[in-house]
Amino acid sequence: MGKNLPQPPTRAPFGHLPFAFDLLDLLNLSRKNLGDAFAWQMGPKYIAVFSSKEANEAILLDRENALSAIDSFGPQSWMLGQGLARLDGLQHRSLKKLLLPAFHRELISRHQYGIETRCLRYLKQWSQQGWINGVEASKSLTLGIITEFLFGTEAKALEPLQKDLRLLFRSLMVEAKRPASFFGFWQMLKLPGIPNLRARLDKKLLNLIATATSENSLISLLKTTLTEEGTALTQDMIRDQLLTFIVAGHDTTATALAWLFFELARQPDYLEALKSELYEVPLEAANLAQLPLFNAVIKETLRLHPPISIGIRRSLREQIIDGYIVPKGANVIYSPYLSHRDPRYWSDAELFKPERFLTNQASRFSYLPFGGGQHSCIGMNLALFELQLILATFIRNGKWQIEAPVQEHLAPTLEPSGLSLRFQSS
Repeated sequence: MGKNLPQPPTRAPFGHLPFAFDLLDLLNLSRKNLGDAFAWQMGPKYIAVFSSKEANEAILLDRENALSAIDSFGPQSWMLGQGLARLDGLQHRSLKKLLLPAFHRELISRHQYGIETRCLRYLKQWSQQGWINGVEASKSLTLGIITEFLFGTEAKALEPLQKDLRLLFRSLMVEAKRPASFFGFWQMLKLPGIPNLRARLDKKLLNLIATATSENSLISLLKTTLTEEGTALTQDMIRDQLLTFIVAGHDTTATALAWLFFELARQPDYLEALKSELYEVPLEAANLAQLPLFNAVIKETLRLHPPISIGIRRSLREQIIDGYIVPKGANVIYSPYLSHRDPRYWSDAELFKPERFLTNQASRFSYLPFGGGQHSCIGMNLALFELQLILATFIRNGKWQIEAPVQEHLAPTLEPSGLSLRFQSS
């Protein structure tokens, strides 16, 4: 027999929905007052939230197939079609098996020169601009990288697509602090006779797929990939994968990069140590992956500031998770943000201490910046490769400083809101 999940005080008749516009605050207060398992009532939707490593294991491994990832990007997940993140069971396993070769480190490393060149160009531009928005600058850089990886073309050739992609991503979470997100939300709705955001994206993406010529792009790999039955992927299937990879991989890497800039600027001792460590080796992917402190800094940044702070599943039947009753139809949330700051698993959990990763390996389900289980992030190697190479290039060729207080903000990745950066090339 399970127990009912505790809930914070509600506001009738909408339950906890009025608090959802500051979801990070609600998450922290609920954890502080109720423990590592609690529930919210968002209008008609019951949401069960967990953060213990036992609950994470139960949710991410889901040995009984009692949870669905179809709504893993929230209620507007339908926008991503049949992308990998929105498939379950055999469909998901089969497609992930087909896509995995495209994310092999050897293939990803072919983009090293392009990433380095872009970083140096951006460093020069940023050095001339004075104080810049750290989050938007990081997003601009990583968008260029991922579009070249996916489409084999420069980001400027995709400017008509970028505006709609940003609107899509921001509309995945309606925010009281950003009134424009309300208007974005309405464009997500499927209203008869009214063209919506997905329709515009379809037209642009299908045109890019049809006209792509670069052999060194994910599109080219997908266009030549055959299913187990020997058939090619349809253009619609390729489109859904590309859209999912952009949404899942662009802002996440950018916000992780912004947090790295932030942490190293305010703790120069670590930055100086990294300069010494990087000085010893050629700037190559295989070498960067072997540097102890360099990778510990990246891991610690992903622990303290996980870009994806909550993951969502839908309960397919009534079940027990970590001793608590979860009703059929409920949204089930696991929270890397809470798990990564749980003092049961991390000493000085609120402090930035990369050295913790020099001596100890994190528990599998208390450290999950890339999720886990069947639905673990297929782009993990790409994300780590990007972060390693971008950070190493900036450390070797420039320096930076920060200004203004920074606040954590779910938007929907965990952004350092208010981050101002000033770069200087060496």
